[in-house]
Amino acid sequence: MEKFNLKYRKDIDGLRAIAVLSVVGFHAFPNWVKGGYVGVDIFFVISGYLISIIIFQSLSNETFSFYDFYSRRIKRIFPALILLLCSCFVLGFFEDPLDKPLNLLGKYIIGGVGFFTNFVLWNESSYFDKIAETKPLLHLWSLSIEEQFYIFWPISVVFIWKRKYNLFLIIFLILVFSFAINVYTVGKNPIAAFYSPLSRIWELMIGSMLAYITLYRPSNLEPLQNLISFFGLTSISIGVLFLDKQKAFPGWYALLPTVGAFFVIFAGHKAWFNRTLLSNPLLVGIGLISYPLYLWHWLGLYILSNFNHNLHVSSQKLRLIIITLSILLSWVTYKFLEYPIRFGKNSKRIVWLLCLIMIGIGILGSIAFYSGFDRFRFSKDQNILIRRLQRVTELKNLEDMYGKKPCFLYDLKYTFQMFLDNDCFKINYPNKPIVFLFGDSHSASLSLGLRPLIEGKKINFAQISSGWCAPTSNIKENLLCVNVNNLAHKKISELKPDLVILHAYWVAAHFKYFVGPGKYEDHFIKEINEIIRLGAKQVIVVGEIPTWKVNLPNNILNNFVLKNLPIPNRTYLGIDEDSLKMDSTMKQIKFPKGSIYYSLRDSLCNDNGCMVMVGPNLESDMIVWDYGHLTNSGSNFVNNIFLKPVLFDLLNIR
Repeated sequence: MEKFNLKYRKDIDGLRAIAVLSVVGFHAFPNWVKGGYVGVDIFFVISGYLISIIIFQSLSNETFSFYDFYSRRIKRIFPALILLLCSCFVLGFFEDPLDKPLNLLGKYIIGGVGFFTNFVLWNESSYFDKIAETKPLLHLWSLSIEEQFYIFWPISVVFIWKRKYNLFLIIFLILVFSFAINVYTVGKNPIAAFYSPLSRIWELMIGSMLAYITLYRPSNLEPLQNLISFFGLTSISIGVLFLDKQKAFPGWYALLPTVGAFFVIFAGHKAWFNRTLLSNPLLVGIGLISYPLYLWHWLGLYILSNFNHNLHVSSQKLRLIIITLSILLSWVTYKFLEYPIRFGKNSKRIVWLLCLIMIGIGILGSIAFYSGFDRFRFSKDQNILIRRLQRVTELKNLEDMYGKKPCFLYDLKYTFQMFLDNDCFKINYPNKPIVFLFGDSHSASLSLGLRPLIEGKKINFAQISSGWCAPTSNIKENLLCVNVNNLAHKKISELKPDLVILHAYWVAAHFKYFVGPGKYEDHFIKEINEIIRLGAKQVIVVGEIPTWKVNLPNNILNNFVLKNLPIPNRTYLGIDEDSLKMDSTMKQIKFPKGSIYYSLRDSLCNDNGCMVMVGPNLESDMIVWDYGHLTNSGSNFVNNIFLKPVLFDLLNIR
């Protein structure tokens, strides 16, 4: 075959810059760069193209060597990755052992070293879930897919090459087969479609196909190259600007960035957009540091989201500062680590040293995974208490708490229809009083003790509790709340309950779910009057459980356990002052006739502080398991000790 010697293309580094800036923009400013996550798909096409062209060219020139290929990959990938993994490992020692134990970080480090982070995340959560922000190595999922490609593709190509099979046809068939898996899986299991190499390999194959065309089927594109480049950039722009995380991705939508990247590269470096825009020195410079920037930016944002509780600077400004620092750190990494290692001397020694360091990090990650290094970090007594506090945080399994047919909407995959399907308004005791609980997730935690208390007296109990909503919400754009609250009003009108209990995280109800006009207090009175007008005989507004600035188990850990202080039954240390102020605000509201306000703050707090424990057992008797949701024990205590006499008096039960 003909020998080839393809030259470096600045415009591809410019395209890399667009890819990495899109991803960074999505992570830092998701409301502005809603589809920036497609930058990863652009990277896949670029990687498929460059890696394939290196392999094809070397095979054509009869110079291909597995050692040379993999040693170049190691020198390219390992240095910055080693620095990132070491930084995360050090960071882990400063993180809360309850929320982010070293065991968990160890698992992600092992995944990063072994390049199977995508499989680790596949079994945990969606890339777009809120909880994904708590994972410092989340972004290594795409690097894992690329490395899996780097490992298996050269072996496959050499096998195909030596047997003189039709390489182009095989690339095409893999592309079509993988794309079909992607389209099928994205509707059945979107998390699998996102993380699986089987549903992603087609994107790298697009690059491989382009490499084959470039080398063996070159065409004179000069008359159309500007149009092709423009079409490619337009396709990418549509993806970045108009896709969002609600779209079923990758699926068909992934064609926008991948086909766009194909045409941009296919147009060639002489196309106007390629030689002016993409070959701009600024974009080329960002493209050169795109790999370390991809690694560092997420760690910076992770640190910001997990350690900035006491920084009174706007989130937007902080994120801009983090991205600026990430760019600077990326340049330093490229200039003084990546570039010298990639192009310096003693290549063989460097390769083996990098491999040994990576193995060492993997061993440390394994030790962290199995032990958490806890015996070196904490005393024996502290470790015992940490384990017990961890069991408190494990009480948050909502299905275990609320059963298979809950009257609590805690997953956005459900709709308000769930309350009808789960018989949340069923009358079990005809001609008996009806109690109707209406509120948010805090009302759901109150129901853990309230439902058995009420039903134990053969009183009907109806409930509608929804996360992300409040019974006083008036945000019309929040369709979930609109539908849930309309259903609640409809059922109150139908059932004419003897008592409606309103309970919520009233701080959020006021400042998050109310947009005016007028004062919140006036709006609250209006809502209660409406509930009474619909047929409720009486209404009791139950004040919120005093909440904590951080989750109560973490508060106890940091302020008492790690300081070797005894765990108190009451404390004001770590209490959220806004919660206490909200209770004072609620007390000042002149509730209409037929309604009263009951303050849980008055019941749970005194001069010594607010209640932490409702019994002697740390694992089961902490009053809340997070910042303000009652545990089973906490709910039973609040209902039986404080609410029972008030409710029974309103219902005339003796």
